[in-house]
Amino acid sequence: MQGWDSIGTMAGEVKDSARTYPLGIIIALVVITLTYSVPVLVGAGVEPDPSKWTEGALSVIAAQVAPWLGIWVGLGAAAAQLGNGVAMMAASSRVTWQMSKSSMLPPQLGYMWAATAAPAGAVIAHSVTTAALMLLPFSTLVSIDTIFNNVSLLLEGAAFLVLRYTEPDTMRPFQVPGGMAVAWIITISKTAVIIFAIGTASYLEWAACGGANVLFVIAYFIL
Repeated sequence: MQGWDSIGTMAGEVKDSARTYPLGIIIALVVITLTYSVPVLVGAGVEPDPSKWTEGALSVIAAQVAPWLGIWVGLGAAAAQLGNGVAMMAASSRVTWQMSKSSMLPPQLGYMWAATAAPAGAVIAHSVTTAALMLLPFSTLVSIDTIFNNVSLLLEGAAFLVLRYTEPDTMRPFQVPGGMAVAWIITISKTAVIIFAIGTASYLEWAACGGANVLFVIAYFIL
């Protein structure tokens, strides 16, 4: 659930990725569709008033069906978030580690724990940053995270097209089929959705994300 782009950070560790990735994505799409649609449809039947669907409402609605079901939904949500956090850490820490090895971030973030080959420096940095951000309201975090994620997706889309032209013969663990026509169609359609999503952000959220990016650029040139 960290986005299909995150699996690219581990492509070098996947056996037969040209077959494994498409198959894994198909299975994931089916599972994700079921795990979202079934609880929402059942919940809407129990509680049709959308104004009551606030944070944590799903476990409350499940408890109206049966008290034990509400407990299990709460426990399932906690386990899912733990798994989500671990998946995010596995993907994002590798990106930070590689940026450090490429001299784009401080060398301390490139420290690798020899016993497990885990990017320990990046994991610690991400954990500290996450703990600090938890002090902010959840709704604010969601909005800011959405903007940052959408900006990164725009950059990835641009890099995807540029590399197709500048490095067409580079060996890749997996390559999107269909040639340049499909590459352009995918990028344009995704860009339209992303721009619409970014356009719904408030001025405060734009200021927070824009200011952070300016600081990142300044820090990059200083380092």
